[in-house]
Amino acid sequence: MTRPLYLKILSCVMVVIFSAALFAVDQPAAIFYSHGTVLLNGEGIARSSAIFSGDLVQTSASSVANINAAGSIVLVHNDSLVEYQGNAVNLEHGTVSISTSKSMAISAGKVTASPAVGVWTEFEVRDVDGKVQIAARTGDLTISDDTGTTTLAQGQQTTRSADNQSAGQVKALIPDASRNAQPVNVKDSLAWNDLLQTGVQGRLRASLTDGSILSLGSNSQLKVVQHDAASQQTSIEMNYGKLRNQVVKFTAPDGKYEVRTPNAVAGVIGTDFYVGYSNKQTTVICYAGKVAVTPTAGAKVLKSNNAPSDSTNTVMLIAGEMIVIGSEIPPGGFRPVSTPAAVAEVSIQDTNVPDQPSNAGKKTHNGAVGAGTGPILNSPWVIGIGGAAVIGGVTWVLVQSQAPVSPSK
Repeated sequence: MTRPLYLKILSCVMVVIFSAALFAVDQPAAIFYSHGTVLLNGEGIARSSAIFSGDLVQTSASSVANINAAGSIVLVHNDSLVEYQGNAVNLEHGTVSISTSKSMAISAGKVTASPAVGVWTEFEVRDVDGKVQIAARTGDLTISDDTGTTTLAQGQQTTRSADNQSAGQVKALIPDASRNAQPVNVKDSLAWNDLLQTGVQGRLRASLTDGSILSLGSNSQLKVVQHDAASQQTSIEMNYGKLRNQVVKFTAPDGKYEVRTPNAVAGVIGTDFYVGYSNKQTTVICYAGKVAVTPTAGAKVLKSNNAPSDSTNTVMLIAGEMIVIGSEIPPGGFRPVSTPAAVAEVSIQDTNVPDQPSNAGKKTHNGAVGAGTGPILNSPWVIGIGGAAVIGGVTWVLVQSQAPVSPSK
């Protein structure tokens, strides 16, 4: 073989190999379909196009797009911007739905949602104004962010912060407690909008990032809507149950720590007070410091030293005062009374969450049901729902495992 012929053959082989390599690199990972005006990498496209890892897809208010990949279908909803990443999509804003058998994931900020197992899974992620909403339609999901990794069961939804704003950490619990409908463990992190729930035997104690303590009794549910330690802005939604709080002293000029029940808002100015919610009534008793109580829409002040019975304005309670907020004013109203020691003791015991629940459920020397030998926090304020008793003409909410009963007369 002559040298010129040899060089020609070698050149042809190299061209074929090099072209094949380029073809493999540029091979589209998926096919993109637009419905309406959709931008691909900032440019309008025809109805369909190949799409590669790193490509940006942007829809308008009146358009959507589909990305069909091997084993996965991605629906980019209207008003959305996503980056296609092969076996994942990064959601900048808007909404994305995925149906996949290849464990395709969606990330939004520092939050990532992916199928828990490699089976057909359908889920949706929405990122608007820094809030990431995740819904598991078919199959379970694994949710990961800076606070840790949890499982979102089929049919469940959760909301996270795209910036993963941490709220605190679980410090102790008695089993039959959950976070976002999944079992929770000691040392698990808490994030904004986490939903905490306890069952009949469950209890949970958490430390917030500013040092405040939440102690959740049995049969209780709350959402940590917001907890910003730097600005001292805390908002908690108490749906039902019993909650005890030890709130750190405010140093920020506009510090706020409030708990909302279905018909009232209790705001901390001092650190020692009780809130009970039962039978559509919220009872607030101030032990020390000050508490600002605001009825919500439809609620009325039934009795207070500092407000007329038909007032719907914020009422300031000082130590030794109480107020009852409900939908109707009972005949004669309610009169302030001193808090019975037994009522205070029961509320404290039923929200005590020990580090070592070795004697949980056992009878104590005074006949009360103990929760272990863990520390009892100072400066409690308790949100309770349960049975009710009347002492001195006042409806007192007592902690129980049963559903609420009607107040006695």
